[in-house]
Amino acid sequence: MYQFNSNHFFQITERLKIRSHGNAAYGSQDEPNWSDIMQTGRFCRIYGLYEDAIWCYNQAIELIDFLPIPIEGKNKMKSGSLSAKAMCLSTMGNNTEAIEVCDNAILLMPENFEAFCNKGIALNNIGKYNDAIFAHKKAISIKPDFANSWNAIGNIMVDQIMDYKNAIPYLDKAIELSDGQDTHAWINKGNALSHLGKIEEAFLCWETAYEIEPEKNVHAMLNKAIWLFKGNNKKEEALKLLNEVKEQISFENPFHNQLSQLYNRISSEN
Repeated sequence: MYQFNSNHFFQITERLKIRSHGNAAYGSQDEPNWSDIMQTGRFCRIYGLYEDAIWCYNQAIELIDFLPIPIEGKNKMKSGSLSAKAMCLSTMGNNTEAIEVCDNAILLMPENFEAFCNKGIALNNIGKYNDAIFAHKKAISIKPDFANSWNAIGNIMVDQIMDYKNAIPYLDKAIELSDGQDTHAWINKGNALSHLGKIEEAFLCWETAYEIEPEKNVHAMLNKAIWLFKGNNKKEEALKLLNEVKEQISFENPFHNQLSQLYNRISSEN
């Protein structure tokens, strides 16, 4: 008989409350329902409490069998919970287990495009790039407007397979589906174009990513500065760019030190 461990759940919500500064915790003292447990797991994943997230997803999966709903609905809910669990596992480096969990999710719900996407992420993490692309292509065959997998395919082609030309249509599709807001796709496209020698077009892509979300896309400007100096021999322009970015972002930004280091390195070179 399934018994929910309320004490452990509320310990998790307290940890989550601390990590999220009180913004994302289950506020009731009543025993949570399935949706509450899944939502808590989701917030744990967002705030980096991956083991707690997995515990929540495991509890949610067990609870499903006791819900008064048809078996098709139970399978769909279990599949979604397993797919979410797989995301945590791959983030923790447990990619083989993540792939197995995704396969179980797909068995329960063959049209679970997110499970195929998460499987692709785990396969990419262990160097099975062609298998990863196949999984992402399966995801977009189920849901053609799923931008994550379009971008993931492009990213693998750029970073792993070095198929820069063929990566660009996938990245363009991700950009189109996100109404131009997918900064990862913009950066990946810039990387592809730079390798193809289309530097000015690459600059435009990196600049676009930075303009959309400066604090999270400083590395796009690092790319541009490196190319200005190494590729175009424009030392002063590169240094000016790095100074401008440093003034625009917060001091707490994790890229702050890299900006300073790159500035000093370029300054010291002739």
